[in-house]
Amino acid sequence: MEILLVGGIAALAPRYDGFIVDLWGVVHDGVAPLPGALECMASLMAAGKRIVLLSNAPRRADDVVERITRIGVRAGLYHYVMS
Repeated sequence: MEILLVGGIAALAPRYDGFIVDLWGVVHDGVAPLPGALECMASLMAAGKRIVLLSNAPRRADDVVERITRIGVRAGLYHYVMS
């Protein structure tokens, strides 16, 4: 088995049509977006990639969308949220 170490999503983006991205610790820290996360998502969207955000929070996806919008993760940077 080959092990591939990747320094970021940029190295993977050309190989995949879409990404499932965890929210907590990847996109935000509970208070604000993490450095570079929104720019990364915008770049993936501009490249025509599909982005689904994933949360294991004990709340409905609509509530998660409301919360991430309040902390700065705007609509248009992802296609769907699963919770």
